[in-house]
Amino acid sequence: MDVTSIPHDSYYKFMFLGGVVLILTSIFFFEENEKNHENHSLIRDSIRVEFRSDSTKRARYGEIIPNLRSVTDAKLSAMEKKNINDFTSQALDELDKMNSRFNQNEHRLNLIDHQHQHFENARWRYLVIFAFGIIFIGIGGTKWEKEQKIKDKILQSQLDILELDYEQKKNETSSKD
Repeated sequence: MDVTSIPHDSYYKFMFLGGVVLILTSIFFFEENEKNHENHSLIRDSIRVEFRSDSTKRARYGEIIPNLRSVTDAKLSAMEKKNINDFTSQALDELDKMNSRFNQNEHRLNLIDHQHQHFENARWRYLVIFAFGIIFIGIGGTKWEKEQKIKDKILQSQLDILELDYEQKKNETSSKD
């Protein structure tokens, strides 16, 4: 088999169509990436609001608890000291819960920030794939067009020859009759 006889236009068609597929795929996944990025941004913003709120509450509790302990040292009745101690233990429990939520939110923010970076990197990947698609379309399309023009000329000349042969045979058969 002669290597020069391999039809090159099939490769160029493949390259052209592959470029179209790359462009369509990159557009689809780029849009999906943007939707996910937007959702994660909303989640991140809501966590940050909760994070700030918890930070403010933690600061207030941090100020109140030492003041409550100093009050218990004052001359108060046993019942008042018990109420203040109960309130202080509830405040400490609440502070522990807030610290736990604070740590969970901090962890969630770190994860979302990591995913945010992934979305940024993916955005560039899809743009590179889009660029390759354009390059494939450009190269494959121009080469395919050149090859196709040559093949069209060859086919047209073959058609002209066949028409002449047909007319010649037709004239030969009509002259025999």
